[in-house]
Amino acid sequence: MYTETITDAKITYPDGKAITWSGTRKRTWYKVADGSSTLNDFTNDYWKIENNLTGKDQNGVSYTEITDSNDPLRFEPAKCTKFFTSGKTVVKINGKPDRIVDYGKDGQCDKAVITINGKDYTISLL
Repeated sequence: MYTETITDAKITYPDGKAITWSGTRKRTWYKVADGSSTLNDFTNDYWKIENNLTGKDQNGVSYTEITDSNDPLRFEPAKCTKFFTSGKTVVKINGKPDRIVDYGKDGQCDKAVITINGKDYTISLL
């Protein structure tokens, strides 16, 4: 397990506007060894990721993103090579209702369900 500290990260768009964030990300790697796997076989491995980030969007609006510690983000490359297979994170945007992003709620790793004010919105991650 290791924890990354993100300090003053920034994405600047061509128009000069930027998204900024700082915080911590804890990653835990689980090596799954079974009778048929080798040391360099990562097919059964998975990662759990917990975020605690704060920042501002390109319009200067503050936000936070905190992973549900009871349901951390889970990445399993053997099941889905690009996206999380499960986990929840809460995005709080200043002046707006919270957004709960649930990966794997519908059982598909290329989609996520965003809940706002009790209403679910399924989005494609592709």
